[in-house]
Amino acid sequence: MKLLHIYGQAIWHDPVYIIGNREALEDLKKAIENVLDDDKGEGKTEAFCNDGEGYYVIVKQDNSDWQEGD
Repeated sequence: MKLLHIYGQAIWHDPVYIIGNREALEDLKKAIENVLDDDKGEGKTEAFCNDGEGYYVIVKQDNSDWQEGD
């Protein structure tokens, strides 16, 4: 089973943790490679929490001008 947990920031400047077993991390790597190689700008992989609940990780590419307030 591909086990993957992504812990987002509680507040600004907090670290983000991506924790997973090898299979899940390799699939996440593939999703990132797909988004970089694909003109659609999106990659996706399915993963599971340790309680067995599944979810999708969607990786998107955004090459816009990331200005504050947009």
